[in-house]
Amino acid sequence: MAKNNLRASAAAGAVVLSATTGLITNVLTNRWSWGLGAALVALVIIGAALAFATSIWEHRGSMAPAPLPTPSAPRDGGSSQNAYATGGSATVAGGNVSTGMPAGYVVISLLIVAAAPVAVPLVAARLTPASAVDPGGGAAMSSTSPSPAEDLSYQLKASQVSPRTVRVAAIASGVPVPGLAYWFVVEVNYGDGNTDYYPRRKMTGRSATFDLTVPDISDLKYVRTGRVYAMSKNQNAQAEDRFTRQGASGVNDFFAEATGQPASNGVTLPF
Repeated sequence: MAKNNLRASAAAGAVVLSATTGLITNVLTNRWSWGLGAALVALVIIGAALAFATSIWEHRGSMAPAPLPTPSAPRDGGSSQNAYATGGSATVAGGNVSTGMPAGYVVISLLIVAAAPVAVPLVAARLTPASAVDPGGGAAMSSTSPSPAEDLSYQLKASQVSPRTVRVAAIASGVPVPGLAYWFVVEVNYGDGNTDYYPRRKMTGRSATFDLTVPDISDLKYVRTGRVYAMSKNQNAQAEDRFTRQGASGVNDFFAEATGQPASNGVTLPF
């Protein structure tokens, strides 16, 4: 009775270990780690040991002693004979009792089957590209090439220094587009639908802080806005020409319309 209970406990333990092994295998397919792999190998070894012990107990339990052969009464001129036919193989009590597959084969079969869930995650971990696996065990990362850098742009802020001078902070981000020049332009809105665009500073592609002053003859009642424009080679030449004309004469020193593409926010200049 005790042996039956022991065999039942071992079988139940093997079932629990098999279920746990399957659960860990499912976890490994989604999140691999050497700690989980070691636990899985340990469970496989323990399950194989229980299977081996169960096989031995069953083997011993099936080896019931065979009854001794009863010799027949000797005949005249004859000798004592067994109950088996002449020429047959005599069977010794308790020996040569076949119980099916040997325990060693059972253990080898279990090890082969159990090795499969261990080998699959290992092979998958080896074959998976490093760029597609997150080392932190989380979500997969994209294996695509990084996106190209953004075109140069500026974030502008302005503060008053004096009634006719303001300080502009231009924070650059991105890279300059080849073939383009960047100008800080003052837009003067006269309130009647007419706006003049004065190129006042050529930008270098880096962040900068600079002061901007308007002449004494300029009327401060008109709203002035600062903005950076990206200009082509021809537009850049025109901006340089207009910039050199700015001064006391003020002849042909501005654009009559927006020139180039905006490359910043518009900031009100607090004159």
